[in-house]
Amino acid sequence: VVVFPADLTVAVAERFTLGVLVDGPLGVDTDVTWQSGDNFIATVNSISGQVQGQRVGRTLITATAVGDPGKKGFCLVEVVPAP
Repeated sequence: VVVFPADLTVAVAERFTLGVLVDGPLGVDTDVTWQSGDNFIATVNSISGQVQGQRVGRTLITATAVGDPGKKGFCLVEVVPAP
């Protein structure tokens, strides 16, 4: 699982949708579920991968392959003050 970008900076209240590539054999589910390491800093829609900055700080967003939960990809998100 490859998440892009691997590093992201967003402002508080700003939204950005992450991209993902999942390599798997034909017939295996290549969808992912998304999860934030700290929802107080940044939330992520578990289906779309849309990140929203909540509070200044850093957190890790994880994409987990539905067809193989052992496969994961990551994005380090830094939330900065809104301009």
